[in-house]
Amino acid sequence: MQRRFDGWSAVHDKIAETHRSIEFRREGTIAYNLFYRSFGREKAVDVKLATDLLMLRDIYDVAVIVSGDQDYVPAVQVAKDCGKQVVNVAFMTRSHRLLPGGARRLNQRTDWSLTVEYEPFRKFLKLDKASR
Repeated sequence: MQRRFDGWSAVHDKIAETHRSIEFRREGTIAYNLFYRSFGREKAVDVKLATDLLMLRDIYDVAVIVSGDQDYVPAVQVAKDCGKQVVNVAFMTRSHRLLPGGARRLNQRTDWSLTVEYEPFRKFLKLDKASR
């Protein structure tokens, strides 16, 4: 889990250094089951993003959501009702399905969506065997 966090932090930091107008916010918690020694699901991130989307609407014109969670649909609709444009970035699995399953509904509600294919993204992050 630490490796995953460090990897995403490195990606976030590089993007934020290159594009000063992009900010990453780390929120929420991830439960850990001591009995099974396994991680649970991340909690409270969707609520925080939806809250930020609405509370910060006076400082942006275009919101970019990187998610497939259909729980954002109501917040996206409110942002659009306030005259904001909303873009969603969703990811494909190896089997060419949207990850997670709710991305299709979120993509339909946003003004524009970008779908990131699995293999090109994996190569971009240098996760292929040749780059290790």
